[in-house]
Amino acid sequence: MKSSLIVSLVALAFASSAQAEFQYRVPMGMDFSPQAAQESAPIGLSGIQCGIYHCLGVKNGTAWSVGRGDDGRLGLGDVDYRSVWTDTGLPADSVGAGSHHSFAIKDGEVFAVGPNNYGQLGLGYDGGFLKEFVSTGFTASYISGGDRFSLAISNGKVYGAGAQRGTGLPTNSYNFADTGLSAESIAVGTYHSFAINNGNLYVTGEGSYGRMGTGSGTDAPSWVDLGISVDAVSAGHAHSLILKDGTVWSTGEGAYGRTGHGDNGDRTVFTDTGFRASAIISGHVNSYAIQDGVVYSAGATSNSALVLNGEGYTSSEGFKSTGQAADSLEGAGFQFLYIMNDGAVLAGGNGDYGKLGQGAIQDSSVFLEMTQ
Repeated sequence: MKSSLIVSLVALAFASSAQAEFQYRVPMGMDFSPQAAQESAPIGLSGIQCGIYHCLGVKNGTAWSVGRGDDGRLGLGDVDYRSVWTDTGLPADSVGAGSHHSFAIKDGEVFAVGPNNYGQLGLGYDGGFLKEFVSTGFTASYISGGDRFSLAISNGKVYGAGAQRGTGLPTNSYNFADTGLSAESIAVGTYHSFAINNGNLYVTGEGSYGRMGTGSGTDAPSWVDLGISVDAVSAGHAHSLILKDGTVWSTGEGAYGRTGHGDNGDRTVFTDTGFRASAIISGHVNSYAIQDGVVYSAGATSNSALVLNGEGYTSSEGFKSTGQAADSLEGAGFQFLYIMNDGAVLAGGNGDYGKLGQGAIQDSSVFLEMTQ
């Protein structure tokens, strides 16, 4: 593992028994200061990952963020929300998002920001929060996070940090630790995680509602081989999706029709929805897929949660066309979704905290393109 950028923690200020805010210096010659941050529409934005109320992406070689800023998760030096995409000033090749925390990767080196109450930032300790990105001293090719934990792929192996649930580790870990599983890709939900190893699907975490697809609602503290060969997997809050032989399969909580089966019933194993697709993504209470270049959606409709371009929806309809063309599904959180279409970024759904990046705190029941 190559040598890491060293960041010195120079002051720790604890407020009673509440959160602690950490101050630190960045290495000489590298300016990550939020004072240099710029705000702009996200033309050229790519690699979007979303937490529950915030998102990150990469534009012009730096990490950008939008949405809720509690605990410093946007990496902009404060705890305010942003209703437009804002440049953090941190050089980045890719980004990652937990439910409430954030990561960026530059030349393999992982930087972290946000709450660290369970050690989910992988900094070697727990407690407090960071308002600006700091080096973890860990290298990875991909990183993501759940509610109180994080997972990464490094040299073809899965590493975890934070609360034990969802990492496959035997105990909580304040550093990124080898979980003992090799994988080509991972998918992290709120309380559970998946990994694909040689096409085979593995899962760990909380099992309530059948979200893990193990056949029961019991937890799986360590990785479990589901014995399923898949093309892709996406983990939501209490439900999960896979692509298998070009068809969407789902498991977990079925309320609001979010699993795409045309009913509200829960599933404890992955079950074929019969819907053909080329891409999938799980939101908090919704599911999305691309079929023949068009976005389809299923799930909750309250607060513009389900983007149907103005049409009505009932859970008995399963996946329903939004009429919106798309090349990829970029990021989904709590009642919202970003997509890419011919290089343009579009967003729709619930707009609390400005997370849609459209300059206002408002919902959008249609996909709106963000232009310069």
